[in-house]
Amino acid sequence: MAILIDANVLYAYTNAKDAHYKESIDLMKKIIGGLYGIPIITDYLFDEIVSVVSRKNTRGKAKILGEYLLTSQFRFVRINTELFKQSWNIFTTHERFSFTDCTNIAVLQTFKIEYIATFDKEFKTVKGIRVINQ
Repeated sequence: MAILIDANVLYAYTNAKDAHYKESIDLMKKIIGGLYGIPIITDYLFDEIVSVVSRKNTRGKAKILGEYLLTSQFRFVRINTELFKQSWNIFTTHERFSFTDCTNIAVLQTFKIEYIATFDKEFKTVKGIRVINQ
């Protein structure tokens, strides 16, 4: 069992002013506690969250988050050529998702990961994926 962690959950977790801050704290406690299995993040999500935190908060906070993700129990999935092509196919047929969201879908489908922690409601439209946001 595993759960993919979307960047918006990690951003809310690092930003007390975010509308989803309280939910993200509760959610991350469950994730870190192993309720949904192994927490997973992709290299694309790592890039996205570290860049956003650096831009919207501080570079120091981005470094702390990056080090935490790199040294914690999170497992990394790299978007290889096969996943990239699958993501592109999803992107060209699903107009509501960003390309990074499409990489999430490709990873979820390829590795048969049932759960995604996200505040993005669009993921509820993807068959076989359970959105966890509380």
